[in-house]
Amino acid sequence: MDPGFFWAHLILGWAYELKGRFEEAIAEYKNAVEMSGGMVIAHAALGHAFASSGRPGEAEQVLADLAERSRQMYVSSYDVATIHAGLGDADAAFTCLDKAVEERASFLIHLQWDPRFDRLHSDPRFHALLERIGLPEYSTKEFEALAGWPVH
Repeated sequence: MDPGFFWAHLILGWAYELKGRFEEAIAEYKNAVEMSGGMVIAHAALGHAFASSGRPGEAEQVLADLAERSRQMYVSSYDVATIHAGLGDADAAFTCLDKAVEERASFLIHLQWDPRFDRLHSDPRFHALLERIGLPEYSTKEFEALAGWPVH
């Protein structure tokens, strides 16, 4: 209804990315970045898509941009962690997630089902992090039953 509503483009980008349609996801994320005035969540989503689609140089540039912005404003470590996870750098992702816990980043409540962290689920640090946050662990099947919809 409102083509300038950045959240619609961001969520559409997430949907495209889940389907492996990276070029369409990247286009929607670029729209979301522009329409939101460069909101961190949109910029980080773009960085994750670059990383997941085999464009690590562009993902690293987004990380550098966010690091520069963090000198002037709050940049959620959760958002930065998504890019590191997309790059396959589990150590950096967990460092950022630990910092996100200290920051009390609001998106941590989505950690268990956020598909951008699927690669980390087999790492014991992931389960320790869920416990530290106080989130129960569910299998995908259990979570889908609770949520009432398929996770991915």
